[in-house]
Amino acid sequence: MIIPSTIDYLLSFFIIRKFMCSNLFYINSAKVIGEFFSFLVKEGLYNEKEGNKVQKMASHYRKEYPRIFKISKYLWDFVEHDSNELMALGDTPKYDARLKELQDEAKYYTVTEVGYVSITKVKGTQVFGVREDSGRKIGPVEVGIESAKLIKHGDIINIISVRKRKNSSYYEICELGYVYPKPYR
Repeated sequence: MIIPSTIDYLLSFFIIRKFMCSNLFYINSAKVIGEFFSFLVKEGLYNEKEGNKVQKMASHYRKEYPRIFKISKYLWDFVEHDSNELMALGDTPKYDARLKELQDEAKYYTVTEVGYVSITKVKGTQVFGVREDSGRKIGPVEVGIESAKLIKHGDIINIISVRKRKNSSYYEICELGYVYPKPYR
C-alpha cells in the first residue's frame, strides 16, 4: 500500500530533482495524484483518511510549486555567473583582464561547501538555516530582495557552496542547486 509519506517525498523532493520539465508539469503532476487518490477513495480502493491526507498534500504542492520556481529563478539570476561572463568575452584582451580581476578578487574570499539547507529564518535579504546532513547552522546568506520575499521557514535550498569575504558578516552563494518546498508532513 502506498503511504502518504511516500507521496510527500515524491512531490516535495523526488519529482523536482529527477525530472527536467516545464513548471506546468509539476503542477499538473500534483493535480493528477490528488485526483487519482480521490478516485481510489471514492471507489473504496484506498483508506479514506489516508486518501484525504494525500489529496490535501497534492493541493498544497500545487500551490507551492509556482512560488518555489520563482525563488529558483530569482536565486539563479542573483548568483554571479562569472564563467558565463568569461565565455561571452571569448578569446579577447577583455577576457584576460576579467580573468585576472576574478583571480585577484578570490584572494579575499574563503569558500565553503554547504549542501541542503533547511531555512529557519529570513531577515531582510538574508536567510539563516540548518544543514540537513549535519545540523550545523549557516547564515546569514545573502539571497537578494526578490527571493527573500518568497522564501519561507522550512523551505530547503541546495546551496552547493558559499564564499565569505574576509571581515564580512554574511555569505554569498557561489553555486546553487534546486529549491524545494517545505515538506507537507
